Amino acid sequence: MSPRSLLTLCCAGLPAIALSLGQARPSATPFTRAEPAHAAPPTRTDPFTPPASSRAPAPTARAAQDRLVTIRVLADADGSALANAEVIDRGTGARALTRENGEARVRLPLQGELLLRVRQLGYAYLDLTLEWATLPGGGGEPVVVRLTRIPFALPSVSTTAARDCPPIDDDVKPLALWALDQLREGAERYETFRTTYPFRVEIERNTVRRNRMGQVTRANRSRERGDSERWGDRYTPGAVVALHPLGFSVPILFVATLGDPAFWDHHCITTARVEGSDSLRQVRLRFAPSPSAKGSDWGGDALMDSSTSLLRRIEFHLRINQKDGPRRFEGYTTFRSPSSLIVVPESTFAMWWRAEPDAGAEWGLPDVVQLVRSLEIEYRKSRPPR
Repeated sequence: MSPRSLLTLCCAGLPAIALSLGQARPSATPFTRAEPAHAAPPTRTDPFTPPASSRAPAPTARAAQDRLVTIRVLADADGSALANAEVIDRGTGARALTRENGEARVRLPLQGELLLRVRQLGYAYLDLTLEWATLPGGGGEPVVVRLTRIPFALPSVSTTAARDCPPIDDDVKPLALWALDQLREGAERYETFRTTYPFRVEIERNTVRRNRMGQVTRANRSRERGDSERWGDRYTPGAVVALHPLGFSVPILFVATLGDPAFWDHHCITTARVEGSDSLRQVRLRFAPSPSAKGSDWGGDALMDSSTSLLRRIEFHLRINQKDGPRRFEGYTTFRSPSSLIVVPESTFAMWWRAEPDAGAEWGLPDVVQLVRSLEIEYRKSRPPR
């Protein structure tokens, strides 16, 4: 299967749904990996080293002037190692993930300092400045960073909704801001993860089609494979539904989409609340297209685990604002964690109607129902921590 056709299965890691007279259509625009939060100056060398199981980089003149320092990230409550914590160079935006033992290595220049931010979902981040003169054991011992778990801890940089959004209740604003920032951080973490641990994924698609009488006319199953670099489409305002001569394609929402500032430039938060029992508490963030959004666009709910901040489920529907394409489109996506505090799609269920019902009639059964499941992830280089 060609790389282009794989794009109809996913959106930044999420299976996408497409229809073209009963056939899946490739999406037109490949997903482009988001740039770091800060563009790296051309004269600065990436200070991070690859995981211990990866091949070491070739020595350079700059690297010869640096030395390796180990950062060990622990939970302050019990001293347990935090895997997949992010160690971020605040000057360049370069980042690394910690291994199972909570450690990541950075290159510290012999002269000068290195400004770092260490963060983990569900914990308050910590900024630190490294200099050789102040390192424990003269640099021979790990720099221990202890992160404190704080419910609904707000990062310093906020993702905001579109400016023309109607106001929301003051009592839900803190929770909505927390959820937005956790989605943004989760999106950045996923980009770091798939860059550090590139993988191949196998997906199974099951599709059932019905006629206007509700009778099944066709049912088929297919499997497709592709690389993490091509698993997804970037959100494009006004072009969520891509029309083709024989049908249409729709890239479905994923954590990378919900963390994209471009998405929130065209969407509003309508409400946020905590629901569920004490052992299964989750945050529900509801969103809708902004009043100025053009074309068909997404509305729905993002459900996040309140203890880990991980995205667990997206319930979605399209606000239809075009003459062609589906008349109604809705479904949900569930997520799983292949590695600590990293989520990827587990399954997407979607259904759509090609035509509106007659006046006064009910919608009836959908014309197409599709289930897309992620079957297997195969890492091309080193394996991530569990």
